[in-house]
Amino acid sequence: MTQNHFFSLNTRQHGTRVSRVKQENTTNAAIASLRIALKNYFSTYDVSKRYISIKGSTPNGEEETRLASYLSYQEKYLQTIFHFHHFLELLIKDELRSINPLLAVKLETDNAKSIMDLIQRGVDSESINNQTVEFMVAVKRLKSLAGNDCEISIIVTKYLRVLTDLNTLRNRAWHRGTYILLYSELDRFIGLNVLPCVLDFIENSQYKNTERYWKYKLPKIGLDPINMITKAVRKEKIDYSEVAFYKAIGLASYNIPTEYLTLGKRSQSPSERKANALIKGEGYEVLECFVCGKESLVSYREDDWDYDENNLPTNGWWRIYELECEECGLKVDRNLRNPHEYGINIPDLWVGGEL
Repeated sequence: MTQNHFFSLNTRQHGTRVSRVKQENTTNAAIASLRIALKNYFSTYDVSKRYISIKGSTPNGEEETRLASYLSYQEKYLQTIFHFHHFLELLIKDELRSINPLLAVKLETDNAKSIMDLIQRGVDSESINNQTVEFMVAVKRLKSLAGNDCEISIIVTKYLRVLTDLNTLRNRAWHRGTYILLYSELDRFIGLNVLPCVLDFIENSQYKNTERYWKYKLPKIGLDPINMITKAVRKEKIDYSEVAFYKAIGLASYNIPTEYLTLGKRSQSPSERKANALIKGEGYEVLECFVCGKESLVSYREDDWDYDENNLPTNGWWRIYELECEECGLKVDRNLRNPHEYGINIPDLWVGGEL
């Protein structure tokens, strides 16, 4: 390969350093990873809805195993695990650096107290390797400070099993690529373990008050998808369709326009015009979207008939089988229940009747 056809990377000449999102000890890449992790986890409903039935608390193991073999699910799963892991790794290292920069680099000992002793004795920082430590080493160092009134190290101790399991899943996927959780298992792992862990770490670290950088806008119906997911998976019998409903809302909430409520008369937005055009074709009706508030939620209808012995139609019925918002991208289908069955006070989505 000639020099003209090869990009020779020089980190002193190429690229640029990105700014901090909030203050000195927070990292843009961590915030980006958290957003990617959440979006991909929320997307697992969309890639699975054609392949598995998620109503009820007893998943179909055969369907889930088949889904796990599809690249579309594997991609969302891997991005979810990798980026939750990356976010927590960067956060923990930022916390170590805030105590002392040497705590985040490779040293002969992993015990933070021993490292602090080295620092107090005047260790030569020029002789220290500037390579950052691996995830579990950083966890161990921060945990070892638990007795020093370090709030974040207490959080590490509380979620040590979660961090260890997340690291195991990341390594098994990263190095071997042959092991992933099934759909319902991922819902339980993320909802019961990872989301509470992430929220606690944010609340008790320098990443507190960074929500506007990583979180979606609140949907018009006023519920918080993350909080609703963590509540849904704590129920004695988990309804995975309820979790999927909140995942669909969470994903769409990242696409809510800056202002979704406008006072007074206004012209139709492009998404509303497109929605109205669709009902002249495949669409059935345009509704107000309960996520973004636009008149751009298109319902899709299917009809069916019974036929007599002469192959003439007799009894007919119709039903709504899917809704999609042309503004925020909300997509839901009949795999889900009507929202009132989840305790959400909005009109039924899955209506139908006789023809």
